[in-house]
Amino acid sequence: MKVLIVDDSAMMRRLIGRALGAPKDVDIEVLEAADGMQALAMIEQHGKSIALVLCDLNMPNVNGLSLLRSLRNSPEFRHIPFIVVTADEANEAADQALREGAAGVIGKPFRPEVIAALVRRRSIHGRRATSSAFRTDTITRMARSLSRSARRARDQLQ
Repeated sequence: MKVLIVDDSAMMRRLIGRALGAPKDVDIEVLEAADGMQALAMIEQHGKSIALVLCDLNMPNVNGLSLLRSLRNSPEFRHIPFIVVTADEANEAADQALREGAAGVIGKPFRPEVIAALVRRRSIHGRRATSSAFRTDTITRMARSLSRSARRARDQLQ
């Protein structure tokens, strides 16, 4: 399963990549891009084999919201689930991303288990699906559920 991590911080890409490696029962190939322009090139290169995009919103050149719009406007790539990973999950840009087709929002700092669970569920569902395309509505419900759980846990810790 190919997962594209898009973030202008190399350290954040490494942290997310490590979190993706947590489910040892899932074979994951991590692809990385430092901004939306690089991500578009990776998506063009790897095409429909990308199973999930985890993307920051605030990046130079092409930001996360512009990348999401490009994918949603492309008949070839609109099926790729897109999860926003942002430091400000309550801002207008994150809300706009959800309105424009993002499957969910994960706040930074995140717990690695949240990303690992997302990938594990994605992998399990993908094996049961009859087609290689994953149903966006299913991953949307799952990501929103994980986002709510993470918010509740964070609120309890405060």
